[in-house]
Amino acid sequence: MTAHLPKNFLFAKVDVVARSIFEGINAQKDIIYVPGYWRLIMCVIKHIPETIFKRLNL
Repeated sequence: MTAHLPKNFLFAKVDVVARSIFEGINAQKDIIYVPGYWRLIMCVIKHIPETIFKRLNL
């Protein structure tokens, strides 16, 4: 899905993601953010009121 996109700081290496998923499964975590800064990004998105979020062009 992203092979055609230029890689930047938002992309993670496959082996890092795979290891994080493996460790998350072993730790029985329900949610894993890889790379870690996605936790902050998703926190901001979750706290946007729905009426405003629906008007955004994301």
